[in-house]
Amino acid sequence: MPEYQDDLLKEIAELKRQVAQLAASAQRRDALTKASQGWVLPNRSTPSTPQSGAHLYAANGQLMVRQSNGSTFAIEPAPEVPFTQGVAVPDVPVFNSEPSPPQTIEGIWNAYRDLRDDCQSGLRQRLIQLKNSLEGGGFIAT
Repeated sequence: MPEYQDDLLKEIAELKRQVAQLAASAQRRDALTKASQGWVLPNRSTPSTPQSGAHLYAANGQLMVRQSNGSTFAIEPAPEVPFTQGVAVPDVPVFNSEPSPPQTIEGIWNAYRDLRDDCQSGLRQRLIQLKNSLEGGGFIAT
């Protein structure tokens, strides 16, 4: 019987080596986020609430998520957003105000008045038109 004990010890040593090798290879496995032919999630009941993270599952053919706070919701495709083109907005006009006014009180005052008129009738008016166009197209709330 001594030869059987020796063989048994060799088998145990070999099993230990294989377990260690499997444990090491299990730590080097590929990520679970690959699917060569897509993923099929069979319908199931709502899973228990995870301690952290979320459960991804299928229910009634719909992709669902259960979060760690217990909330459950469906992941649905984004709805088609209808596009309505807004009204065209004219280009911003070229300023008529003097870029280098005479350095007198009257010259600076006239340049200020002209610049204010350019901003009021040019920039402000175009911004109002742009805002109205964006609202009309449904891009911003009114």
